[in-house]
Parts: sequence; structure tokens; C-alpha cells
Amino acid sequence: MGFDLGRFVKAQHEVYDNALQELRDGKKKSHWMWFIFPQIHGLG
Repeated sequence: MGFDLGRFVKAQHEVYDNALQELRDGKKKSHWMWFIFPQIHGLG
């Protein structure tokens, strides 16, 4: 079974810089969590 890990890079592309800034600021303001930290199948 192959994994297309590029799909995560593609999903993260638009929000990654913003997510890093929010982490630095210590306050999450936008919806990036599932793109940066994908859920394990069956747990979300």
C-alpha cells in the first residue's frame, strides 16, 4: 500500500506560515490544525 505524502505538503502549503506564526504568538486563531497535524484514521 503506497502513501501519497505529497497531499499533506499540498494541504499545508496555504496555511503553514500562518500556523507557525500562531504557534510563536501562543494563540491559535485560524483553522489549520488538521492540515498540519493530520488525524489517525478512526480517531477523529
